[in-house]
Amino acid sequence: MEQLKMILPIPETHPYPKKARFDFTFPDVASAFHERQACASRGMFAFVSWDWVKPLVAWIGNRKVLEVMAGAGWLARALSEKGINIIATDDYSWIEKREWELQTEVKKMDAFSAIEIFGEESDILIISWPYMDPSAFEAIRKWNEIRPGGLIIYIGEQEGGCTANEEFFEHFEEVNDDTFNFVIYNYRTWEGLHDTIMLGKYKL
Repeated sequence: MEQLKMILPIPETHPYPKKARFDFTFPDVASAFHERQACASRGMFAFVSWDWVKPLVAWIGNRKVLEVMAGAGWLARALSEKGINIIATDDYSWIEKREWELQTEVKKMDAFSAIEIFGEESDILIISWPYMDPSAFEAIRKWNEIRPGGLIIYIGEQEGGCTANEEFFEHFEEVNDDTFNFVIYNYRTWEGLHDTIMLGKYKL
């Protein structure tokens, strides 16, 4: 698929910030809702802004990243703009229902195939806002086959939310890394949503 032009810059910060894992209330819930809908219409579900992406860039450093289920490629675009070596992939299952404008090169392939092909050369796997089907679980299981104990960055709601499935959370074990906490602290979400960013690995 031909890459489309980038229209909007990556925002510096969230317009209606709510810290992940904290319960702050927006000053204008209605405006926040409309802004959230506008972002979703562009394929941005996890709000990509520099206030948390820059710390993530610093944490990743020179390691190679594979993103599966990348959608329109907002996060991959932001990371690549800061020099991160990232391969973004997606199966484009949304293409007939959504008119998202691609933000960067997103290779057309499902998550399982992407990990089979690029897993060995990658140090970190990113999964952001996966569907509630088995795909995310199958992806991290395959990732562990190829990169046993390999690091996974998961962005989405926690167990019982509207991303991934129960089996995924049964096999996703959060990793305690003090250097990653600054990324978590700076992540922002929307009123009414409970997504966060987590660092983990596959748990047998």
